[in-house]
Amino acid sequence: MCLTAGLILVAWLWPILDAVPTRIDEPVRRDPTIVLLAADGKPFAEFGPHRQPPVTRDDLPDHFIDALLSIEDRRYYQHFGIDPFGMLRAGLRNARAGQIVEGGSTITQQLAKIDFLGGEQSFERKIREVILALRLEAAYSKDEILLRYLNHAYFGGGTIGLAAASDRYFGKKPRALGVRESAVLAGLIRAPSLLNPQASVERATERADVVLAAMVDAGKLSPQAADAARREPLSIRSAGSDPDPGVWFAQWAVSTLRYEGKEDMSVRTTFDPRLQSIADTAVRGAFAGARAKGAGVSQVALVAMRRDGAVLSMVGGLDPGKTQFNRAYQARRQPGSAFKLFVYLAGLRLGYRPDDVVMDMPVNIDGWSPKNYNGRYYGYISLSEAFARSVNTIAARLGNAVGASAIILAARDLGIDADLNAVGSLALGTSGVTLLDLTGAYASVAAGVMAVEPYGIETHSTAESRPRLDHRGELLEMLRMVVDQGTGRRAALNQPVAGKTGTSQSYRDAWFVGFAGDLVVGVWVGNDDETPMHGITGGSLPAQISHDFMEKALPLMPAAPTVAQSGPAAAETAGGFFVEETGKADNGFFEVADQPLFFREQRGAD
Repeated sequence: MCLTAGLILVAWLWPILDAVPTRIDEPVRRDPTIVLLAADGKPFAEFGPHRQPPVTRDDLPDHFIDALLSIEDRRYYQHFGIDPFGMLRAGLRNARAGQIVEGGSTITQQLAKIDFLGGEQSFERKIREVILALRLEAAYSKDEILLRYLNHAYFGGGTIGLAAASDRYFGKKPRALGVRESAVLAGLIRAPSLLNPQASVERATERADVVLAAMVDAGKLSPQAADAARREPLSIRSAGSDPDPGVWFAQWAVSTLRYEGKEDMSVRTTFDPRLQSIADTAVRGAFAGARAKGAGVSQVALVAMRRDGAVLSMVGGLDPGKTQFNRAYQARRQPGSAFKLFVYLAGLRLGYRPDDVVMDMPVNIDGWSPKNYNGRYYGYISLSEAFARSVNTIAARLGNAVGASAIILAARDLGIDADLNAVGSLALGTSGVTLLDLTGAYASVAAGVMAVEPYGIETHSTAESRPRLDHRGELLEMLRMVVDQGTGRRAALNQPVAGKTGTSQSYRDAWFVGFAGDLVVGVWVGNDDETPMHGITGGSLPAQISHDFMEKALPLMPAAPTVAQSGPAAAETAGGFFVEETGKADNGFFEVADQPLFFREQRGAD
């Protein structure tokens, strides 16, 4: 019977013992802290636990050690990692108090749980904890274990380690902590989320009073000194209601980071704090005016990038303190006429030309009869003018002529990967896209290459050559005309600007996406619940925001880098854009085989 019982015990213990980590020199459980650095090398955002350099014994005031050991492990320097007497004493005190005022586990056991075992509550985990505590005691001195515990313990608010907690809650180095402040920090380790002083000063101070009483009971503090400590002023730093500048960019950039390591790391990004400040100011100023006029608009998104796709600044909403939903890259909204870029590129590929002429008139395509924004028809009009004036009927007929598959291919070639519905209304931008992707598509035109990919991490490789974008010169001609003469005039500057406005049905979304020099900017405004705005179009508020941003941001932009292209060379014009050499003679109207013929056969008509 004894042999059978022994075999059963071994069989039960074996998987428990087998799960005990073999190495105790480094924690097996560690969440990395990722610090994002702006383009200038300065940190601006942190993800994961907040840490600071580890403390040494010289960094710690004696009264903090006394506070910690009095409330957590009074016999720390006498026991061997397990303290049966301490467990019994803690049980009796907790029973008398009617609540948990003292823990039964030793600091060594708590370190074993923090570094190796996690928060699982089970008898098997407790056995592993005891074994690890004994091994830690055999391998390290008491001071080494204590320091490792203080540098790895969680202090609430995403803070790891005493140094980080002292700075977060009191703005001090640990050495400068007062007795009452030490009692607060020593007390919150037991329940860091509940006793976080930034979340509840009352609970934190009540717990600190318990710690001071424990120090008196342990003989580490006189009753008079404890009373004096309770009267010490307690100035707790605010958690901060205003998010740091760059919070929207940081949220997006870290979502693109693929890191599975356990070590802390710093990551260089493309973020430009100067441009972020300009973007925030432009958005606030424009919205103050729009709201004063009762425009019925509540949200905004802005993306600014270089033409190689390097995102420089981002606004994902008006108030990052209220929501983490980033409208710059998470919201898919109807782009309206801003989508016509792909329709016209598809047309150019099939032989249509910007100066080809069409009769603008009522149209019916399989029962669908799109209308123009102002309800009027322009008669004979060139494709470029129709693009500049955002004439819906012409875009619908061109879309019908080239076909949905050609439009979708053009969108894919410029980097749009959203689901696009192959229906007639696709030509008028009825399929949802993100502002980030749409801005990247316009960056492709600015760069003269296919499918520029927006990126925020500097390790992103942009050196590989991309296929050269066909018909770029013609697209630039039409995009310039939008700003110079068409719906995007509010975005005009004292230098060449190209872009396109977009407004979805019933004023639910309004867009402007454009570029000048090496700066590409996309702006969206609307409401999260898709309620209509009051007459806000892409040529009004979004174009104004783009103008206000670009006007101040462009002087800060460095010289534009060359985006590697494959295919025929491109030449830069004095106007600041790259114009392709097509080598195609101006031979008049091109009739596209097997497509409806709706253009006049003579160019240059009134």
